[in-house]
Amino acid sequence: MKKLILSALAASVLVVSCKNTTEKAAKDLENAMDKVEKKAEQATNEVKKTAENLVDDAKKAVSSVEVPKFKSPEVQKFADEYSNYYKEVSEAVKSGSAEKVQQLQTKATEWATKSQEYLSKMTAEDAKTWSEWVTKLTQNQ
Repeated sequence: MKKLILSALAASVLVVSCKNTTEKAAKDLENAMDKVEKKAEQATNEVKKTAENLVDDAKKAVSSVEVPKFKSPEVQKFADEYSNYYKEVSEAVKSGSAEKVQQLQTKATEWATKSQEYLSKMTAEDAKTWSEWVTKLTQNQ
């Protein structure tokens, strides 16, 4: 009888101690998960802020490159249009809109052809100004 009572007592002690250990482990796990969630949220917010700052900096860089003045009014008009197109491309890339980028890439061939046509019509001075300006645009992207 003593053995039976001692066995039952030992079994009940094990059950109670296992239950306490399981509850403690569950609480510890929950606390750890809360900490991980908070850290992940902080990291996500920091990444968002950094990305927003980069987009703002890129927009400022592209818009800071002013369209130079060309002698030919026709070339000047084309340069203004090209600048607008380039800003649109830059914004589409920064926003991550794949559809918009795809649409603008199809227009890139047209713009390259137009650029070659206008380059052949430009004076040597305008051609030099154009090349320098386009280089600045691409460097600031």
